[in-house]
Amino acid sequence: MTPHQRLITALMLVPLVVIVLVLVRRQKLGVSMGVLWSGLLLGALLILAVPGLLERITALTGAVFPVSAITLLALLVIALFLFYFSLVVQRLGRKHVELVRTLALMEHRLRERGSAPGNPATEPGKRALDDHGRSA
Repeated sequence: MTPHQRLITALMLVPLVVIVLVLVRRQKLGVSMGVLWSGLLLGALLILAVPGLLERITALTGAVFPVSAITLLALLVIALFLFYFSLVVQRLGRKHVELVRTLALMEHRLRERGSAPGNPATEPGKRALDDHGRSA
């Protein structure tokens, strides 16, 4: 890359780093995602800042052109992000199942209490209410 290309790319990456940090600070972006994005952007800045690093990466990957090495790195980063997202989705799915089970158990316990003697909703002359607080 020419010095001009490095400068233009760095000028595009630095604001992205700042945006990520601001979003994490305002709690619009989670810390874990902020670390991932910051690491990605700082890695890109490192490749730009160290002369010859892109050429070494190109040689290590066996690519002929630096653009091919960047494309390979981008695909690797995308794969890592997808893997991370699949872990997050799996964890959220387990939490969802746990919350549904807990809610069902609580509703079951409330219904058991509702049919117990001494409950005004089940005494003669009193009107029972449905799940939305309306007269049943």
